[in-house]
Amino acid sequence: MRRLISLIVVALTAAGFASVQAPSLSAAEPDPSGSGEQVAFITRDAAKLPQQDATIVDVLSGAGHEVVLVDDDDFDGATAFDSATVGVISSTVLPRKVPSWLVESDLPLLTFTTDLLLLDFEGQ
Repeated sequence: MRRLISLIVVALTAAGFASVQAPSLSAAEPDPSGSGEQVAFITRDAAKLPQQDATIVDVLSGAGHEVVLVDDDDFDGATAFDSATVGVISSTVLPRKVPSWLVESDLPLLTFTTDLLLLDFEGQ
């Protein structure tokens, strides 16, 4: 679980810096345990994945994890959470679209926003 969360954090960070420099994301090694842990990835548009989301999905898939896309308009019909090990909420998702039952569930959730990378923390 820790390895999966660490990989997600690295993928999210790489996606955030993708506009600043192009990191080599092909270096993600497959999960040697073959666990195939499932990640429920919540995005604004699962049919036409935004580029920053596609980068994260590629890294996770390349590392051997099963990534199930969940459209933020389709939480009612989403069964991805039943067998997911962790949920990732993309910054493309409007907070009001995240249902309270998901936030209150036992599923570990990670969020990320590329806007944080644009802040000057020394002066703000």
